[in-house]
Amino acid sequence: MKHAFLALCILFCHVQLFPQARKSLSLEEAYEAFESHYPILGSDSLVDRIYKKELEKLKLDRRPDLFLQAEARIQTETVSLPEDSGLPLNIDLPLYSFKPFLELNYALYDGGLNSAQLEEKKAAWEVEKKSLEVESYGLRKRINQLFVGIALYKAQADLLQISQADLLERRKVLEAGQQSGVVLESEVSKLKVRELELEAQAKSLQFSIQGSLQTLEDLTGLELDPEVELDLPLYQNLSSLPQINRPEQELFLLQQNSLMSKEGLLEAQHRPRIQLFAQGGGGVPNPLNFFDNNFSPYGIAGISFQWKLSDKKQLRNDREILFLRSQQIQKQKETFDFNMESANANYRSRVENLDAQIQQDQEIARLQADILSQLATQLENGIITSADYLIQSNAELRARQNLELHKIQLIQAQLDFLTERGANR
Repeated sequence: MKHAFLALCILFCHVQLFPQARKSLSLEEAYEAFESHYPILGSDSLVDRIYKKELEKLKLDRRPDLFLQAEARIQTETVSLPEDSGLPLNIDLPLYSFKPFLELNYALYDGGLNSAQLEEKKAAWEVEKKSLEVESYGLRKRINQLFVGIALYKAQADLLQISQADLLERRKVLEAGQQSGVVLESEVSKLKVRELELEAQAKSLQFSIQGSLQTLEDLTGLELDPEVELDLPLYQNLSSLPQINRPEQELFLLQQNSLMSKEGLLEAQHRPRIQLFAQGGGGVPNPLNFFDNNFSPYGIAGISFQWKLSDKKQLRNDREILFLRSQQIQKQKETFDFNMESANANYRSRVENLDAQIQQDQEIARLQADILSQLATQLENGIITSADYLIQSNAELRARQNLELHKIQLIQAQLDFLTERGANR
């Protein structure tokens, strides 16, 4: 019992430490893995942390400012009265001064500047977050291309296996005839040569599959089984086109909101400000008593008002710049929507073209298969040569390859179109 428990623990640790390669993978799973693994997309958490720190900084800016300062100076002359002034005053100020002090400043009213800065930072954070989502979504095409490419390679490999099996069957029949002396050795050799050619093509396709799977592993960070089944969506005849649901649409709106927050910041910067201030320390001579040459403590407190009135033209110019930028973003949005809608006609035309090609391919492949079947009987009966059969075998293989190629292209066309419209978001 102890040995069995120990074995289960070892097995559990092995599974946890060395996860098994995935034997199946869907597009959605690949998207999620890619977005969590791709380096630039990992900066999403950094954007949040930066935004959090900026908010903390703005909140700290609302606290009073306390400064420890000191001033010391020496001068060539100071205030004095002529000896014949006749005034009963004796002013004897030193040529030096020294004043250490604490100064406290607090913005009693900042014109809403801090609140406007908070709104501006929030808007900028939302734009940056959505920009990462836009970049993430745009990279999905790389996953689409790998899925479609691997599916095409595998379909071609399956077709080669069918042709190889057919040639092997024909060769065995001819080898039997060769042993009986009714078939020349060269006829058998021609089939062997073609088998080797197909085998070389099959190996090349396997290398292509392995390379594409390795790229998919690198992009997603997943370990994939060499025989992994990729779940590629089947083609569906769309009765109506899906609504556009791209993150760029939200990005345009957020960018315009960001401009509005900048306008609020501009207005706050041009409002009046009220500030409390206090200063306390000591100095020699006394900073507040003109006639005291001793080191003396002092204190000052008050309130200040500031309103810059000479920059109305600058404010108007800044607003015009923001308005023009808003118009620029609006044009970009309209261009984006226009390009999305203009792709509809191209998609429908491409689908109709591929549908027609597939129907022709199916008929051609059927006829080529019938002809090949007839020639197989003629080859076995010695009516035709191996060369004649190989010509038809190659034609039949090309017909089936064209059929599979156009089927995959039809799936790719719809997948790319739905991705462009954001239907798989």
